[in-house]
Amino acid sequence: MERPSTDLNWYVNELRRLVMPASAPPFEGVLITEDVEYGTDALPRRLGTLFTVDAYRDRFADLLTRGWDWINLHAVGMLGSKLILSIEMPATPAGSARWTWVNMSGPCRAVADRGFDLRSFVAD
Repeated sequence: MERPSTDLNWYVNELRRLVMPASAPPFEGVLITEDVEYGTDALPRRLGTLFTVDAYRDRFADLLTRGWDWINLHAVGMLGSKLILSIEMPATPAGSARWTWVNMSGPCRAVADRGFDLRSFVAD
């Protein structure tokens, strides 16, 4: 089997195609964070530093070659016209996995039900 892609654009496009529902509003750009703080209601409350796809590209490729079995790529929701994605890595040290699988998921139902808009959940 061939190594899965390490190209971040490929995963963003696959997430858009496979995971985001047809009801999702169009977006103009993607921002990525490794830090989402969730409230006791399991809704996003604070976002860490946001990176553009171009700024995060090398880091993403590095994460996929460290030896973890998986990482998560999660569509958190939208801020304005930007789709916010989060990257979640295992809490354990990277191991010796031949390659890393990327699990993709869309926004939680409460965010989707509000038009994917994070402004009512996330503090400024």
